[in-house]
Amino acid sequence: MIRQRHRTTALLCLAGDVAATLLAFAAAWTLRFELQIFAFEPHLPELSRYLELIPFLLVVWPLVFYFHGLYQVRRGRSQVDEILTLVLAVLLASLLLSVFTAFYRPPGLQRPDGTFEPFTYSRSFLGLFALLNLGFVSAGRLAIRSVLRRRRLKGENLQRILILGAGDLGRELAEKLQDHRELGFEVAGFLDDDPGKTGHHLAGVPVLGKLDHLE
Repeated sequence: MIRQRHRTTALLCLAGDVAATLLAFAAAWTLRFELQIFAFEPHLPELSRYLELIPFLLVVWPLVFYFHGLYQVRRGRSQVDEILTLVLAVLLASLLLSVFTAFYRPPGLQRPDGTFEPFTYSRSFLGLFALLNLGFVSAGRLAIRSVLRRRRLKGENLQRILILGAGDLGRELAEKLQDHRELGFEVAGFLDDDPGKTGHHLAGVPVLGKLDHLE
């Protein structure tokens, strides 16, 4: 159950990361070539050449993020830690993109002799894309986690669970789950084979019966 919830959160983050990366790519193109904020270009480069980079982004970015642990749900992980990890992941992914574009040279403009000049990708575009990507992905992740947290704190989309064993470990688990309601769990009660505990409350949670009452 916990793993299923973690997978759902990871898939939401993955979808948000992909959407943010594509949005950053489009914004970088607009700022660099449509608005020409860095330098004037007499002719716009071929958009189709830049769109050829999209499959690379859709494969490399999720892989780099995955190996940096950005799709693992870690209880107690601070937002600062996540942002710092995102910085490292985006830097590495952008470096891989820069290396790829240095070696991938599709044909560009045709020379008078009929040959074609190698097409080169704008370094300022790649740098702008990396900055926008970091900002958009960070904002998207913060928004996703904020929405999920608010819903769970309001009691929405909660999963009710039973804790087997009303000893010290069970009570500690109940307290931790109550302290972290953003994880999406609500403790319905304990089950324990000690008949003296039935009907009592531990950490504000009732002991409902014995283990053989599970069904």
